[in-house]
Amino acid sequence: MGAGASSQVASASEADLTAVIAALPADAKAKVAAALRAEEAAEPSPTEPPAAAAEPSVEEPSAEELLRADAEAAAAEAAKPLPEHSGWEKYGGRELEPLLAHTTLVDAGWLLKFAEGEAMPEREGVVPPWQLLPPEAKVTLTELRQSKSGYGLPVAVLSYGWAAKGHPDPTGAQLRSLVPALRSMVKFCSDGNALKWGIVWDFMSLPQRGYTTVYNSKHDDRTPYQLARFGGGFPHRGSYPGLALAPLLASALS
Repeated sequence: MGAGASSQVASASEADLTAVIAALPADAKAKVAAALRAEEAAEPSPTEPPAAAAEPSVEEPSAEELLRADAEAAAAEAAKPLPEHSGWEKYGGRELEPLLAHTTLVDAGWLLKFAEGEAMPEREGVVPPWQLLPPEAKVTLTELRQSKSGYGLPVAVLSYGWAAKGHPDPTGAQLRSLVPALRSMVKFCSDGNALKWGIVWDFMSLPQRGYTTVYNSKHDDRTPYQLARFGGGFPHRGSYPGLALAPLLASALS
């Protein structure tokens, strides 16, 4: 819009504004209309209610509080009466219970569905880290205590070698080697011996570095709670008496 047109608009009264705009060239008219719309949008409406006061910030629970909540939830589960005919206590399940407060057990049935592309198919058989493990993939203590097996506890610990620094099984080969064992576990449960079979797989059972934000060789991205949970999870097999009660599930590729 030219300087003359701008002067016309500036000196025009409110009553003449429409006529002045109508007399402008098409491109100048469009610019003026856009400017007026922007000005109207920027000005608060006289009837507009005042902005609501900001919500007071809520303090996030500390790592200690979250760990305590985990331990209390596990203790509450452990305090429930054992189901009738449960073999959990007979085979030493009570000794494992303290470990389960900070160690996630993966459902063998879910893991088989994952391996066969029924669960999380977008991952194409590459197991997710603890941070991305969905709730339906986790086994609770209450479910484990339903075991009626006469052959031990429905818990297994996976022993294997990591295939890469950032992911233990980046191609899914380790998981594929476990499919026969997973099918046996699922059949064991479907035969009425247990409700679910839980697997301790470190990558999915404990918080992993590089998956809360991004991997950084100089900085661990895990939160204080995740680091504390990692440290409070199961130690190496054999260094804790209760863990020796769980059978060792060795990958064929180890």
